[in-house]
Amino acid sequence: ITIGARAFVAIFTGTGGAGKSSVTDEILNRFLANFPDMRIAVIAVDPTRRRTGGALLGDRIRMNSLRSERVFMRSIATRRQHLATSEMLGDQVLYMKSLGFDLVIVETAGIGQSDSEIVDLVDFSMYVMTSDYGAASQLEKIDMLDFADLIVLNKYDKRGAEDALRDIRKQWKRNHLAFTADDDDIPVYPTIASQFNDPGITHMFVELCRRLRDKLAIDDGFDPGLKIATREPRAMAIIPGSRIRYLAEIAENGRDLDQHCEAQAALASRLQHLYESLKVLGDKALPEPLTPYAP
Repeated sequence: ITIGARAFVAIFTGTGGAGKSSVTDEILNRFLANFPDMRIAVIAVDPTRRRTGGALLGDRIRMNSLRSERVFMRSIATRRQHLATSEMLGDQVLYMKSLGFDLVIVETAGIGQSDSEIVDLVDFSMYVMTSDYGAASQLEKIDMLDFADLIVLNKYDKRGAEDALRDIRKQWKRNHLAFTADDDDIPVYPTIASQFNDPGITHMFVELCRRLRDKLAIDDGFDPGLKIATREPRAMAIIPGSRIRYLAEIAENGRDLDQHCEAQAALASRLQHLYESLKVLGDKALPEPLTPYAP
C-alpha cells in the first residue's frame, strides 16, 4: 500500500482496563489481513509505579498478532507518574517513521479525565472507554471526547452499555455543537474486543480506514473493501441461557457422589471393626465374612 510519502501515526488511548490492548490487537489483525504489504510499528506505553520505580510492560500479553513479521512492537515505561506518555515518545515515533513503516500505532498508559497532550504527537487519535464512567455528568469532564477522532465504547456486552452509548453520543453533540447530527455520523462505535470476529470492531475498522483516508488525503486504494451487515455487536454465548449452570450441575452431582462413596466407605470400615471385635470375643454365632447372622 502506498500512503503518500510518509507514514501516519494513530493512537489508542483511554482509561485503564478499558481494553486498549485488545482493541489494538484486533485492529492489527484486520490491517494485516486486508493490506498484505503494510508494515506496522506498535509503541505501547505502560505506567511507572511511583513507589518501586518499575513498570510491568505487559501490553503484549493481550496481543496475538505480534507473530507477524510485518509487525514490530516496543514496550516503554512512562518514567513519570503523572502523565500517560513517555518523555521520549515523540523521538521514538519519528524514529519508527524513518524506518519506513506505513503505520505507527501508539498505545498510551491508562489516562484520567484531563490527559489529552498525546493528540499533539499523532495524526489520528482513538479514545477507548467503557460504560463504567459513573453518572452521565462525568462525561463533561472527559477531555478526549473533544479531541478524539474516533471513540470506542468497548465491552458493549456489559449491562447498561446501550444507555452509555446514547449518553456518549449526546455528549459528543454538545461538545461539538452538532445537535442535529445523525447518530450514524457520530464517531462513537460500540465493540466487544474480546469476542472473535466482532462485527463492532469490523465496523469500527472500516470507519477508521475511511476517516484516515479523508483526514490524511490518502489515495483511494486505502480501502479494506469489507461489507458491513451488522454494526452493533451482540454477545455470542457458547452455552445457552437455559443451561448456564450446566457445568455447575455436573460438578455438584460429582461432589454428591463423592460424599455418598465416602459415607459408604466409613460404614464398611466400622462394620469391619465390629466383625473383628466379635471374632476376638469368640462369638459362636459369628457368620462367615459378607454373610448375615442366622435367623
